[in-house]
Amino acid sequence: MKFSTIGWTGLAVAAASLLRGARAEGALNFCLGVKHADGSCKYTDDYLADFEALAPYSSVVRTYSTSDCNTLQYLMPALAQSSHNFQAIIGVWPTDDSHYALEKSALIQYLQQYGTDHVKGVTVGSEVLYRGDLTASELANRMNEVRQLLKDNGFNLPVGTADSWNLWVDGGSDPVIDASDFFMSNAFSYWQGQDTSNMTNSFLDDTMQAMGRIQARKGTSDISFYVGETGWPTGGPSYGSAVASTDVAAKFYKEALCGIRSWGVDIFYFEAFDEPWKGTDSGVEPYFGAMDSNRNLKFDLSC
Repeated sequence: MKFSTIGWTGLAVAAASLLRGARAEGALNFCLGVKHADGSCKYTDDYLADFEALAPYSSVVRTYSTSDCNTLQYLMPALAQSSHNFQAIIGVWPTDDSHYALEKSALIQYLQQYGTDHVKGVTVGSEVLYRGDLTASELANRMNEVRQLLKDNGFNLPVGTADSWNLWVDGGSDPVIDASDFFMSNAFSYWQGQDTSNMTNSFLDDTMQAMGRIQARKGTSDISFYVGETGWPTGGPSYGSAVASTDVAAKFYKEALCGIRSWGVDIFYFEAFDEPWKGTDSGVEPYFGAMDSNRNLKFDLSC
């Protein structure tokens, strides 16, 4: 999807100018799946192997759930045992009351067991507003519930969420902005059907629009802002003018993602490893990894 930039381009330019002068290069982080290529769940040794493969490039990952595939049960000891000092932003899935209750229970259980030394923060949901799973007010309420739950159990962790860049821009997300300690903006030029001549400018503009809108709502430029998901598929069908290939993925990384990192913005690449379990019927979904499912790097990740 492509959304109008009218009204926010000035803020985007101002934000980019401020970032260029104020911050060091943004970090490369990774979204991390919890399943093997065949769809079975990962265990602690699998996460340790993931960290070994990612360590030359990053030391931060994000996940999406605490209880699905018993994520925290196996991820938290891997974080503690890894010699690479990885940290995670861990996700709580806020939809479906019974699932949400399991998520909160697992969150507190494993924070109590392993502590917070390797936890950077907690996201409540991912693209909840984009899918229409909850209203902005409902999501904000759940974010505040999780924050209070953490405080009641002696944990002082920032709470945020991730959503599509346009949902931050359109004004409907203001209750979520107000409830957030940090922000993750997802932006995929591939899913906007952009070709190689437009993909970089589209991504940079979309991201700066999201940042500018959040800064305007918060009344300050001093916000914790990440690109929560971005990347490009290396296989599967085209989407509009966007061609899924390793060459284009590498170009997108070098131009768009190194570009935003040069402005001081941390990114979470979606995703660390290919996920063949999603199946070819899902189109490009199995092919978004910076590495294949055997942890082999597909293209150069230097900037």
